[in-house]
Amino acid sequence: MKQFFTLLAAAILIAGCTKFEIDDDQWPVVKSGKISAQEFRENIIGHGWDSGLTYRIVNGRVTKEVLDELAGFRSGDYYFDENTVTTFISPDHIPVSGYYVRTFKYNESDCSIYINGYKSMTIVNLTKNKFEAIRHTGTKSDGTKSFGYVTYTRMSEEEIADTRKNYSTDLDTVG
Repeated sequence: MKQFFTLLAAAILIAGCTKFEIDDDQWPVVKSGKISAQEFRENIIGHGWDSGLTYRIVNGRVTKEVLDELAGFRSGDYYFDENTVTTFISPDHIPVSGYYVRTFKYNESDCSIYINGYKSMTIVNLTKNKFEAIRHTGTKSDGTKSFGYVTYTRMSEEEIADTRKNYSTDLDTVG
């Protein structure tokens, strides 16, 4: 229960106070300290990450609007290997939960994770058991990109085993 209230307080603080500048590619710019490639490897690689609620970013400000409550949106959970990331997700457009595996690279210069060559998220804060990120959530028909602020918590070995069991369909073979 204490963890719930801590996360709730952090979400309220983030939603009320966080403001990002926007770069030429429409991404919110993170001005916090850099996260080295070594820190990334030590804390992220070999672990599963459970996504918390994703809060919409509008005009560079994190809002209280929760994207996870919208039809068609669910932030995925992740497992990072050395060069690949497994995304566990329940897409709305097919009646199955599953996973897909993609290559990724971490770019130390902008603290971003690039999946299959595309910038997917920028890490804002990283600890052993949690990371906060700005995540690309989609592109509108007019070309405007949308973003969300999400907190990922590290999964235990049991949690990642359950996730692999519950999301056992390779989504690249469906459709």
